[in-house]
Amino acid sequence: MKFEILTDLTTEGTTVMIDGKNVGDKRKVASISFFADAPNKKYSDDGYMSLSVMSFDDEGNIKQERYGHDKDINENIKPIGISDNVTFEQSDVVRFLGDAIDAEKVKLVDSILKLSAEKKLVCPERDTLLNRSIESLRDKAADLGLTSAEA
Repeated sequence: MKFEILTDLTTEGTTVMIDGKNVGDKRKVASISFFADAPNKKYSDDGYMSLSVMSFDDEGNIKQERYGHDKDINENIKPIGISDNVTFEQSDVVRFLGDAIDAEKVKLVDSILKLSAEKKLVCPERDTLLNRSIESLRDKAADLGLTSAEA
């Protein structure tokens, strides 16, 4: 199998390809983890590489796929930050990897930033706002006094 992680270090510009096929075309990718450990003198193995992809299918079911040389490790290892008692739902994800940003969200964020600058108010950075849900952005706009026509 051939794996490629393509990224420009943005959410929408990050994809994983397996054998030339974009994983995000058939599933909503929530997380990609890659680990590579070169062979070293302390261990007798030949190094370790692993790729883990967490995604959701159309019904919202989570799928965790792990790829690596050692099949036992693939089945039993969990990426850093994932534990058995953590529940992760599709509704927890604001935007999936490889997805473009909603045009309504961009317009709303730009309106919030413009009004905040005009009123000289402290406001989160653009990328931080873009990662909020649309409902959160609408609340922020309402707090600033923006009407739906202005946003």
